[in-house]
Amino acid sequence: MFKVLVLRELYALSDEQVEYQIADRLSFQRFLGIDLTQGAPDYTAVWRFRKRLGPERMKALFAELNTFIDLAGFEARKGQMIDASIVQKPKTRKPATPNDDAPGLTRQQAAHRDGEANWTQKHERSWFGYKNHINADVAHGFVRDGRLSSRRPRYWSSSLAL
Repeated sequence: MFKVLVLRELYALSDEQVEYQIADRLSFQRFLGIDLTQGAPDYTAVWRFRKRLGPERMKALFAELNTFIDLAGFEARKGQMIDASIVQKPKTRKPATPNDDAPGLTRQQAAHRDGEANWTQKHERSWFGYKNHINADVAHGFVRDGRLSSRRPRYWSSSLAL
């Protein structure tokens, strides 16, 4: 039942929502060791368990869990928002290094060309420019980290560690 409280805290769910999510998500069921034939714990059972533990015991249990997580070398963060937005740059039709027979960029074209910007895709559309990666803390409202990249891959990795 403590695992249910862990899910409840990590995903900021109410007792009713945690009951629904356990019934709906296979990942939650796998984490709890529940198979498809078993039902999810009732929200009143979650509430009763939480009340029986009390705030002091719950705080001590979560502190011990955080100690184990730290010893394992992991970092539990809750309330993070990671976003990759596109910073558009003007497109140039001619390549920076033309073929042997093609004319090169004029002085004015070369001055306006951004040599580091690149083509990328987001939501099935092509964009020319940079990707602006932001990692923000939702609870405190500050930006933890940010990065501007000219990467070619369509999407950055799902576990981007900023």
